[in-house]
Amino acid sequence: MRKLGIDFGLSRIGFAISDESNSFSLALENFDYDGSYEKIIQKIQLFLDEYKIDKFIIGYPLNSRGEKTKTCLLIDEFIIHLEKNFDQKIKLINESYSSRKASEILHQANIKNKKQKDKKDMLAAKIILQDYLDLYK
Repeated sequence: MRKLGIDFGLSRIGFAISDESNSFSLALENFDYDGSYEKIIQKIQLFLDEYKIDKFIIGYPLNSRGEKTKTCLLIDEFIIHLEKNFDQKIKLINESYSSRKASEILHQANIKNKKQKDKKDMLAAKIILQDYLDLYK
């Protein structure tokens, strides 16, 4: 069974999927978030229809003191919606620096700032998911 990586942002959500052996992650896509959990749930259902997913791996951006950020509070609310709609297990991964890592990777690949915006969130989701896969091999 595959894992779905989720980088939940204030305006965009990045998705990544694991391969069938759960060895590596692949950036899947970005989804513009307008505050509607219903639209996110519908999007995730499409992924579930296409892939056999048993777990959601969600980036949880704690601050440098290990405390919840504003985004964590939104993610907590998002998790309530996931639990109401799906049976998959949910695992939170501290992802304090995944977006920064994603930006660095895109910069090193000479991708311009404007195009980085289109790729950063799904790359962050890929990093979050790969960190999880590497931790739990």
